[in-house]
Amino acid sequence: MTVADHSATYDLSAIMSEAWSRTHEALAHNPRLFLRPLFRRYLREAWVNAKTRMELARAKAELEARSVDCLSREIEHIENRSIIGIDGANRLAKLRCALARAREREDFAAKRELIATGTGRFVAVTFTKKDGAERTMTVQPDALRSRLKGEDASDAGRRASQTRAERHPNLMPVWDAQKRVCRSINLATISRIAANGQVHTFA
Repeated sequence: MTVADHSATYDLSAIMSEAWSRTHEALAHNPRLFLRPLFRRYLREAWVNAKTRMELARAKAELEARSVDCLSREIEHIENRSIIGIDGANRLAKLRCALARAREREDFAAKRELIATGTGRFVAVTFTKKDGAERTMTVQPDALRSRLKGEDASDAGRRASQTRAERHPNLMPVWDAQKRVCRSINLATISRIAANGQVHTFA
């Protein structure tokens, strides 16, 4: 069961479960405690915890939605202050983490775009394997697209695909033209992409 509070939605079952769990734990340590006041106390604390987690998640989502330029400007603004202070230092730490993730997202998006939209028949992708060895794979974008079910996939299949994309944003499925199988390339380790008659290198 969920409860809506303005724009936030809380999991009432999880809140109640947290309160009851802490209540039972306290009673196990001290059976002389009274159940009702103890439960009321932990229920209030469970609500506070839930709201705190929601606020933190909302703040993180707002940072994650910002661009590299936007984050960089705020970082520069804080760094140029005569006195940064503890709050400023904490804000800087969060902004720098968000900036690193934003740069990573932009890097991944650029690589995905180069590979997926190659107008030629093949795209050569050079990357580093898990064992540290460098490999160049000949990718065939059209072959992969023809094998993906897309809207024809089952609901379970689409959910599984979405979950994989969320958990592993650094992995991109590609069609290995030489082995004739679907592979996953770690976008973070790509050092070179040759597509559309041009070579793109990455640090």
